[in-house]
Amino acid sequence: MSTTTLEFQYCEVCRRNHDQGRKHIYTKRHADRIKAILKKHADKVKIAKSAINETSVSSDQTLKQVKFWCYMCSQEVERHTEDDNIIYKEEGLIKHLASPGHLKKAVEFWWANKLDKKLMDKYILTEEHCQKFNKSKTTAAETFRNKQEKNFQQKVKAHQKTEIRRQELITEVLGSSTTSLSVQCHNSHSMVPTTSLPVPSHNSHSMVASLYCHQLQPRHNPTIVR
Repeated sequence: MSTTTLEFQYCEVCRRNHDQGRKHIYTKRHADRIKAILKKHADKVKIAKSAINETSVSSDQTLKQVKFWCYMCSQEVERHTEDDNIIYKEEGLIKHLASPGHLKKAVEFWWANKLDKKLMDKYILTEEHCQKFNKSKTTAAETFRNKQEKNFQQKVKAHQKTEIRRQELITEVLGSSTTSLSVQCHNSHSMVPTTSLPVPSHNSHSMVASLYCHQLQPRHNPTIVR
């Protein structure tokens, strides 16, 4: 009696080795994992379709670092894209789900796990989806730039208004200081006593002249009568 030894195989879905052969895909563990994967993938497709109908853009450059894991392709993909400093949300997700590479991997995934082919369209996007997104993307970008320009102009006006008010305050302060200094100087001059010299009268001048002439007359010794 001969026995057949099955080789170990690695299951990407369950992330474990097994020796169950083709029967493995029918096990409860594997079926539960497939169900969870399809649920997560369907949520991503729903998000992508929502972004197509209403494209969202942002200036947050950190969004370029956001990625998602594609179970069917077994690879990490950038979720958003960037063009001219504008972040287009979910564009990376949309383009990946509509790419020929993803379609090929989805077919392989369906075949390997014996899934219903009629359900595949729910988990992929088409070129028509991308074209629709591109139109929505252009409109969203234009609206975003107009909004940025409007916000910039509002900030400029607010800055100008603040600067005008600042200059007015400076003028008021300087004007007040100049007036105060002028008043102080006027008060200090008023406090200095003024001394007026008396104006000599006509009589005073005559008296001074008379005394001066008297001093100039020669003095005679008195006559001695013998």
